Order: sequence, then C-alpha cells, then structure tokens
Amino acid sequence: MKRLVACLLVAVMILSLAACNSAEEQAPDKSSEVQSSQPPATPPADAAAHDNLLYEADTLLGYARMADDSGVTLQAEYTYGLALAPVSSLRLCVDNILWLKGEGETVEDIIGAAPYSGWDEIIAVGLGSPMPFYFEGLLYQVQGKDTEAADCYKKAEANPSYAESDFYYLKDMGVEDLYALHNLLVERELEILDEYAPRAVLYAERTGAEFSPAYHAALAAENMQEDDNAAAYGCFLNAVMCCPQIPDYYATTILLGMQTGQTDMALYLLNEGLWAFPQNGEINYAAALVAYTNGDMDGARAYLNTAEADTELSAEFAAGCEQLSAQIGGQ
Repeated sequence: MKRLVACLLVAVMILSLAACNSAEEQAPDKSSEVQSSQPPATPPADAAAHDNLLYEADTLLGYARMADDSGVTLQAEYTYGLALAPVSSLRLCVDNILWLKGEGETVEDIIGAAPYSGWDEIIAVGLGSPMPFYFEGLLYQVQGKDTEAADCYKKAEANPSYAESDFYYLKDMGVEDLYALHNLLVERELEILDEYAPRAVLYAERTGAEFSPAYHAALAAENMQEDDNAAAYGCFLNAVMCCPQIPDYYATTILLGMQTGQTDMALYLLNEGLWAFPQNGEINYAAALVAYTNGDMDGARAYLNTAEADTELSAEFAAGCEQLSAQIGGQ
C-alpha cells in the first residue's frame, strides 16, 4: 500500500502544479456560499475607518457562524480567520502607536492580555487577509520609514480582496481614545477566539502571496524536489486553508497527510472535501484510496465510480483510478 501511495503521489504532484496557473480564476463552489440572516447595523456614512473594519468583521462572523451551523467547518474556519486577522492587525498597530507616544516601557506592556503580539502570528491565522501587511505598513509610515511602508503596502495591494483604506488618523488620536480602541479590539478578538480555535499553519512566510493557493503549491513543489514530504504537506495544507473554496489541492494534501502521519487532519480534509465538492473526481479518488487502505472494498468501488464519472478528471488521476481498480479486483 505504501508503494502504491508513493507512486500515485508523483502523478498527483504533476496535476497539482499544473493547477497553479488556474486555481485563483475558478469560481467558488456554490455549496460554500453562506448568507447572514441578521447582519450587523450599518455604520453611518461618516463613520471612522476602524468602525467600518469592525462592521466588516461582524459581517464575516455572521457568515462564519452560518457555515459552522451548516457543517462546513473548514469554510467556517477560513471566514473566522478573515474576521480575526484585520481586528488583531489594527489592535497591534494601535498598541505600537501608543508605545510610540510614550506609553509603557515596551510594546508588550501595551499588548497585555491581547492574544497576538507579532505580525507573523496574525498572518498565520488569516492567510487570506491583506490587512496585517497594511497595518504593518501604516506603522512604518507613522514613523517616517517610507521605504518599508511602501513595501508593506505593495504586499497588501497584491491581494485581490484588498480595499483601499486610510487609517493614518490613528497617529493623531489621543492616548485615552487609543486605549479605548485597544480595549474594544481586544474584546472583539477574544469574542472571535471564543468561537474559533485557529489551527497551526505551517511554513507560513511573510511575502504578501499568502492568499494564493498557487504560491503555497509552488513552495510544496520545491520541498518535494528536496524529498521533504512533511514540509510539502504543510505547504499544501496552506494551499487548502488559504482558499478552501477551490478543490484543486484537497486530494494532494490528503494523500501527503496520510503518507506523512497526519492522518487526523487528512481525514478531516477528506470529509470537508466530500461535503463541499461531492462530485469532485480527485477527492473521491482520495476517498477510494483511504477506503481501500481500511479494507472497505465496497466503499472504495463506490468512490472510484464517482471519481471516474468526473468528466474533468485528469489523465494522471484517471490512471490512478485504473491502478486502484486493478488492486481492488485482485483481492
């Protein structure tokens, strides 16, 4: 069985890398769409930018809760992360501005009980969000470090979901108002984290391309070339986590997870993939392989039938189905 999986992974990698150029262009699967029945109150037209940010976070929270209630937990995690990352980023920026104004001996004194104290941590819980880069750039800008600020802004703007923002007024806010905003943001962070436990995201790098599944898949390819399947698995997991509406990387992540001992996460992704994309040939092929490994020949045949019925199944996966079918027939 290990030999079969290892051989199939080579073919699967070819398919996954071919998907790099088209993944972001695919429309999200309709099963992942959620609607909030109770949207938060719309801020007034003259609301401050941070009020609009909190409104957007509340809206995303509504979407996340509905996805969670529907059983699409991976989609819910993704949306929770999109709500959390901007709030945490704004709060960390406010904390640093307070410190620059002379509050606290260190920034950590201001951060206090807040959950995150670094940009890397915040990016890792919200790979799809451009806001950690924006607020890091804003912090550089208020210090007069224009080159560093421009680099961060460029990374934020590279994300298709970035909307032009201007929070520069934070620099001129009074200490008392900044502390009030800090307290409000920490409260909102903890509210989100009370509902959502972020998974550890491996191999995240601050490049500005974290939102792109193709970026993580390219990193995975580099690790595969170095025979580091554990690192490749982490990169492919990021490819799924940063955009779970795209099915392209589920099967590869599942297979690598099974091979590298990440069985629980692999099975979780398998269940999520089958829920969101029940007719996807690649994911059904992975399900067939798992069923075969567990001795469930009837289940393996059923998943194979679904996989083979996918008219868009690639030649590589079709060959995998044929090989597995031969294995089952030989039992």
